[in-house]
Amino acid sequence: MVLACVVGAILGVFVLAAITVMYYAKRFEPMARQWLVAAIQKRYESGVEIGAFHAKLYPIPIATVDDIVVHFHKRTDLPPLATIKRMTVQANLWGIWRKPVKITRLTLEGLEISIPPKDARRTETSPTDEKGHSSPEANFVLEQVVADGMVLHLIPADPNKDPRDFDFEKLTLTSAALDHPMEYHAKLGNWKPPGIINASGHFGPWAAGDPGSTPLDGKYTFREADLSVFKGISGTLSSDGEYHGRLERIECNGTTDTPDFKVSTGRPVDLKTEFSAIVDGTNGDTFLEPVTAHFLKSTVIARGKVVGIPPHKGKDISLTVDAQNSRVEDFLHLVVNSPQPMMVGAIAFRAQFQLLPGPKDVIDRLNLKGHLNIPTSRFTSIKTQDILGNLSRRAEGDPKAEVDEHVASSFSSDFVLRNAEAAFSRLVFDVPGAEVRLTGNYQVHSGGLNFAGQARTDAKLSQMTTGIKSKLLKIVDPFFAKDGAGAVIPIRITGTKDSPKFGLNFHQAKH
Repeated sequence: MVLACVVGAILGVFVLAAITVMYYAKRFEPMARQWLVAAIQKRYESGVEIGAFHAKLYPIPIATVDDIVVHFHKRTDLPPLATIKRMTVQANLWGIWRKPVKITRLTLEGLEISIPPKDARRTETSPTDEKGHSSPEANFVLEQVVADGMVLHLIPADPNKDPRDFDFEKLTLTSAALDHPMEYHAKLGNWKPPGIINASGHFGPWAAGDPGSTPLDGKYTFREADLSVFKGISGTLSSDGEYHGRLERIECNGTTDTPDFKVSTGRPVDLKTEFSAIVDGTNGDTFLEPVTAHFLKSTVIARGKVVGIPPHKGKDISLTVDAQNSRVEDFLHLVVNSPQPMMVGAIAFRAQFQLLPGPKDVIDRLNLKGHLNIPTSRFTSIKTQDILGNLSRRAEGDPKAEVDEHVASSFSSDFVLRNAEAAFSRLVFDVPGAEVRLTGNYQVHSGGLNFAGQARTDAKLSQMTTGIKSKLLKIVDPFFAKDGAGAVIPIRITGTKDSPKFGLNFHQAKH
């Protein structure tokens, strides 16, 4: 009798459970639809529209939703925060009765996320804490999210500019607990320069009130980046690094290697850099502190910013560039396509660097302003060195001496480079026995020279030659001897870098 009662009770429980399951199975689809829409609205503080919806409770709870549109804070004046062609939600029977609901797998197909500009993101109706996290409590937990093929759009503040797009070939996120960052693994194509990025780290919790303040960290590798998309340079870049911060302020440290870096006017070099930067992931603006670049035997340190300046497309690069204990031939190798540089020697310079956005070659968009010093140098052209050697021996008052084809020279000047033309002021050029002071310009594309100034020599004019010329020049020695110099001679340098022409500038002398 007791056994019969027990069996009857057990059967009753099973019958009751079966009735309950059948009841909820019939009502599961409308209940799941209502819950899902409300959950998204609460979690992301946004309006939600959905298309076709299908759900079933058995054998596992699963729902598929088509054509989802999520409006940031219900605002229709901005692009949708997210659109999804199809979303598949999977759970288990225990998970759907938990609080918060536990979703074991979320698959998103055709996901596109649009992050609005900073000014548009902030609203008075979206309270956030001091870290930028949204205030509503999360009502569901995601164990795993798969969003292969996701596209991230960063919307610029200027409506006339196109958004920056990032295509995620692979994206998987996993979470261990409520309101904790999700661990992610991603493979994506970079927008510019195009290349493949593999990244892993932590993302979130999602800041619904201000998506740009969502925290993230991770490590990355960047491969096969094609620099030729920036007109005027080329090369294949690779980079490794790590980062942390918020989406709108990412602190990044890493290295790059471009073994075939080339400026269109120069020859390829192996360019390596180490960098520290702060990146605004919502618009791509980057602040560099610092970048150290190495190529050949030279090192350059740069600090500055890479930012968009409306209404122009692209980024304006503004840097302070400092090079000490570098080599002049390395820089000439970089910007001049000649088998050998026209000059070799140590170089030091400091300059303000600006690279304007636009379709022109880099050299035509580059602005430089600064000071350079070449303390000891030598021209590689035998003809030029012979001219300098001859100038030196005559300037020292020994015209019969053998010409020193290895005579060293020094060079210092203030300079401005604009529109592929380098203008030099307070240019001082020294060889033993002579100091040349010039102003003028150099045309980068043609190699054209146009300089005028004075040559100051230790010797008098009559001491620079022999015979009858020497005797005749004694008459004019007093007219050229000035300020303690043996002679001050007005000169002009024209021609090209490969074939310079030196001459007297009598027009200048009259003035």
